[in-house]
Amino acid sequence: PALAGRVARLVAVAPSINGTDRVPADFALPHCPACMQQGRQSAFIQALQRQRRNPEGVQSLIVATANDRVVTPVAAQFL
Repeated sequence: PALAGRVARLVAVAPSINGTDRVPADFALPHCPACMQQGRQSAFIQALQRQRRNPEGVQSLIVATANDRVVTPVAAQFL
């Protein structure tokens, strides 16, 4: 949201903006903080959910595949 005034278009390929159910809530992998952040119950995803993710005036395009095996369910990839 703080950068919305500087962004005209957002293009995301298979984003985990809603988290994934493939990462358990108690998952811990110190050498991969991004992996831990992808879990639906992570503090990062929970904070992201509290913000407006599609600010007015920002066009977005989400590219995903029905066969994604990382961000599941696939519908979680969309705004």
